[in-house]
Amino acid sequence: TLFPYTTLFRSSPGSGLQVTGYIDPVYIVNRNQRSASFYFLDAGEAYTYDHSQVGDVFLRIQKTFGEGLQAPKMDLQLAPARGNGVFNTRSDGTVVPSIVHQALATLPVNDTWGMQAGYSAGYSGYEYYESNLTHTISHNLLYDFSAPGNMVGAGMAYAATNYTMAGKVFIGNEEYFMGGSRAGAAPNRMPSVMARFDYTPNTAFYVGGSAYLGRNTLYSAYDVDGNLACPADAAGYGYQCSSPRAYTTKFQGEVDMGYATADMQYNAELDYGFVEHGAWNGGQAVWWGVSGLVHRKWTLESLGRVGATLRADYLNNARNGGGGSGWYLGSADTPGTDPYNGFGIDQNCFYNDVDADGNSNNGRHCKGANRYALTVAVLAYPSDRWTFKAEYRRDWASLPVFWTSDYLFRRHNDVFSLQTVYTF
Repeated sequence: TLFPYTTLFRSSPGSGLQVTGYIDPVYIVNRNQRSASFYFLDAGEAYTYDHSQVGDVFLRIQKTFGEGLQAPKMDLQLAPARGNGVFNTRSDGTVVPSIVHQALATLPVNDTWGMQAGYSAGYSGYEYYESNLTHTISHNLLYDFSAPGNMVGAGMAYAATNYTMAGKVFIGNEEYFMGGSRAGAAPNRMPSVMARFDYTPNTAFYVGGSAYLGRNTLYSAYDVDGNLACPADAAGYGYQCSSPRAYTTKFQGEVDMGYATADMQYNAELDYGFVEHGAWNGGQAVWWGVSGLVHRKWTLESLGRVGATLRADYLNNARNGGGGSGWYLGSADTPGTDPYNGFGIDQNCFYNDVDADGNSNNGRHCKGANRYALTVAVLAYPSDRWTFKAEYRRDWASLPVFWTSDYLFRRHNDVFSLQTVYTF
């Protein structure tokens, strides 16, 4: 037949349509910031590790056009405040927030291969975005600061007929860019590629991995007065204006695994990545990290179904003053440091890094901070649709890079969170 999807015209408009979602208002107490507040649909709030992708409405609309394995599919995910859309940028780098978290069309070629096109979320790691699928409130350090972001493009997906092996590859724009990125008169014509492979020998265990390779735009640096450190006529790019090009190579790769039974779940992940000329001192930004999670459910006579989670994370980012593509170092008040997420250089080192004549070296000789996090969460499941979570999280850094509300720097921070998730 010339058109194999004739069932599309014989189906009613609502056939093959599935609409699901959730709401997850959250209450967060942040010790260093001396803040305690409810957060929900607050798109204007900072996107930090204690409040990255929680406190939102999530709506997923899936439509299958026909029947069988070779029916085309559309997956549209909307998240108005805390989804991938908060990072959408135009060619000139202007952020244009969108409620679209993912919009991906799949056209099967045969029983195992399918073509995909649209706007895809990243492939990295064991954690889900959706709050009704996670066993904590916050996400791990690798999810927030190592995993590549969303991409616009096209690709292929593969799934073995017995579903033991699956893979996908996606080629598109630079991550976060809706159109081709441009720095002044220099366009980025190099596509980015991300891929993932998973092996699932049984229903309890999987092991997988993903990788991203692309040419990303370098951040511009700011001096202590808040002015662009690179003069208007300078040819350099990056924090120290030391890169001859506005675009540089980024790579990120990881392996992750999971084992789950009716009442237990174990997850682990190992990440590595680098961005050329992306570090604070103008050198190569390098990071590597590990994350592990244990979750258990059980039934109590007085409370019903409950659960508990323990997660530990480590992210090494000391080389060349720190840096990467998941966070920004440097502002008028804290040059070389991301003070809310705890990355970058010690401010005392920045101001004491001077040459023999007393001129500032702009912190080029300072190390970056390494990060640690320990998270403990307890969960209750009053019904199949409702989950209640309480979480305590302690974050450390190897340097005093956490900014307090009274403008001091500490090596650690404590966050306590409460969240209710209602799934529909």
